[in-house]
Amino acid sequence: TLPVCAMAVFTHLWQWYAAAVISGIGMSCLLVILPIILNNWFRSNNGTIIGISLASSGVMGAVFSPLVSRFVNMFGWRMTAMIMGVVGFMMVVLPAVFMLTPSPEQEGKQPYGEVTEEKKKEYREEVSRHIPGYIFGLCLVVIVGCGALVQFNQQLPTFAQSVGYSISVGAALTSCSMIGNLSGKVLLGVAIDKLGVYKAGMCLTLVICAAFALFLTGSGNLWLLYLAGILFGMCYSIGMVMPPILYMDIYGQAEYRAKVSRSAAINSFAGTAIGSLFPYLYDWTGSYDPSLIYGVLISLISCEVMLYLSRFSTKQKSA
Repeated sequence: TLPVCAMAVFTHLWQWYAAAVISGIGMSCLLVILPIILNNWFRSNNGTIIGISLASSGVMGAVFSPLVSRFVNMFGWRMTAMIMGVVGFMMVVLPAVFMLTPSPEQEGKQPYGEVTEEKKKEYREEVSRHIPGYIFGLCLVVIVGCGALVQFNQQLPTFAQSVGYSISVGAALTSCSMIGNLSGKVLLGVAIDKLGVYKAGMCLTLVICAAFALFLTGSGNLWLLYLAGILFGMCYSIGMVMPPILYMDIYGQAEYRAKVSRSAAINSFAGTAIGSLFPYLYDWTGSYDPSLIYGVLISLISCEVMLYLSRFSTKQKSA
């Protein structure tokens, strides 16, 4: 919230860059810490809880976007920056300082949910079996390779124009992707609790594959494009909801936090690179087809990787 307040007095371009770096670091920490804390408090239905919690960011974004626009018209952008910084401090920082406890044991409580024998294995404190290094790389294929596809969201207005539609259609596609963003996080969390992280992950990668396939082949039908936008928005959940539960299953309670943190850092760098790649490919080829084909291929590869990880996890637990 401090960089947002400081924007009210910025006068040089480098100050905006510095604020963006600080805000990015803060956002990365939040996306790592929040799922870990929720995993500490919930032993049952933790996928659903994480999904709902992360989806709430989109809800608040939808609520505050029109308010911010109105404030800018009423008070100007500098005063609006100060107002939003103070609001963020009151809604986020103060509750985190005075109400947030990292684990229930610190308050003499037990985590929510019955801890079965299966859950004891899943949340084991020590990893008794060696996990090959390439397994983490395979996890990154799914979480980073497939998850970084969210960067295509910035290209949706230009993509709509490239296939013959107006800017308003591009804006509608972006709105559709936000619907998928909100619903996808909750649906993935529920699916993880019902089906397990691997089956849920395979289903999600196939949904993302279908989205890019529809973008690629369904440009002649506006409603198919809107459906593709909704399905595409679900890829936001793969890099946010899945990592803590996937790494928990593979590495156990003792090591998964470090893996989540490392994965989030790599995902940030990869997202920046891929986000720059999409417009360059369009400028070079005059078409978004190469980017869409990449989306289809990386989704299918991620599905195969999830199947392999599922078999690896089953083999490790039965050994």
